[in-house]
Amino acid sequence: MQIRPTIHRNRVFIISLLFLQVFFAGCVVSTPYQSNGIGNKDGGYSSTRSSSDSLSVIYQGAAYSKSEHIHDYALLRSAELTVESGFKYFVVTSDTDRTRTKWQTMSSPRGSSHQRASVTGSAQPTYAATSGGGGGSAYPLTTPAFTLIIKMYKEKSGIPTSSSQIHEAAALVTELRAKYKLH
Repeated sequence: MQIRPTIHRNRVFIISLLFLQVFFAGCVVSTPYQSNGIGNKDGGYSSTRSSSDSLSVIYQGAAYSKSEHIHDYALLRSAELTVESGFKYFVVTSDTDRTRTKWQTMSSPRGSSHQRASVTGSAQPTYAATSGGGGGSAYPLTTPAFTLIIKMYKEKSGIPTSSSQIHEAAALVTELRAKYKLH
């Protein structure tokens, strides 16, 4: 019975998995600022106008993108649409975080003992001991997304005093484009 090679192979596999998890945790995949068109797997924006002065903006990020960037991109798109529509200000009336985490499995070498993850939706994985390959370690795959519903105004005097997120659209476009080095 050869236990040593199996233990060594398992150690190498576990060290490799730990390295990959640290590597991916340190990497920030940047979602480009773009429309979320057909076949676009990197995320992007879309919008729906509900009235002449109201619309919703959705920004879907790529996996591992920073939530702050994706939220800022949703604000940037809202500001651009406000300016394009002939308005000067906008108020965010609803700000919904639609970030999702799903669990992926990474296969382990054939013939080694490992844990197999059972995953449903965004739930935490449950493990069952297996052998013979075909399973692996589970890791989270987080995809940030935000939906903003905005109301646009031509004059600041028309904005209700109870509004807490008042934005001057042109200034916000300039600020966020500079922050993310967008041209």
